[in-house]
Amino acid sequence: MENDPHEAKYAQVKAQLLHMIRDENRFPDRCLPSERELCDLFGVSRITIRRAVADLELDGVLFRVQGKGAFVNAAKIQQPLLRVSSFSQDMSNRQMKAGSRILALERIPSGEVIAARLGISPTEDVYMLKRLRLADDEPMAIETCYLPLKIGAVIADKIADNMSLYQLMQTACGVTIARASETIEVSRLKNYERKLLVCESIPYAMHFTRRSFDASGQCVEYVESKYRADRYRLVTEL
Repeated sequence: MENDPHEAKYAQVKAQLLHMIRDENRFPDRCLPSERELCDLFGVSRITIRRAVADLELDGVLFRVQGKGAFVNAAKIQQPLLRVSSFSQDMSNRQMKAGSRILALERIPSGEVIAARLGISPTEDVYMLKRLRLADDEPMAIETCYLPLKIGAVIADKIADNMSLYQLMQTACGVTIARASETIEVSRLKNYERKLLVCESIPYAMHFTRRSFDASGQCVEYVESKYRADRYRLVTEL
């Protein structure tokens, strides 16, 4: 049976569009031109454009926002699960510039839940540090860290935007992370979180909770982080 010319045209448009997205970075603002503009660009019908775009959406290259059009999915950052590392280390390993912006830093009552996570009395205060984590200046995660009072007081006095918390804990507090326990689940982003992460069309996040311990087995931090689900992929080797 002879090849269908419509099939050949569709495949050609899909391949050219993928090349423009991945190799030429033709859409740096991540929004594709309108269907009419794409029809003029490739000299094909709207049906052909819709099929090519729909196929790229199924492949995970594009995603749609109702009433706004098709957008390019940025390449996902792979997050290994079998080692303890900081956000700054992870970004450095990927030749990306890690950054952070402090959203809140205050001394608060621990309460029963946070106290249980840190292994302290519920009557003790803790320091809460909330930061927006950045990679190459792009928002990636919202991180809320709870620190025991002795460590937190030092960190609160010295930390600033774009500083590594783990490095500061080591140099200023003499604390080195020896091990950690971590859980991962999916959670819904609140409206203000979606605005902070500049992903208002993405309703879900990967929700990490981590308890980190020093060499003596003392819990030195409890962290809750929400990572953009459109930018992170978890990987492990079995």
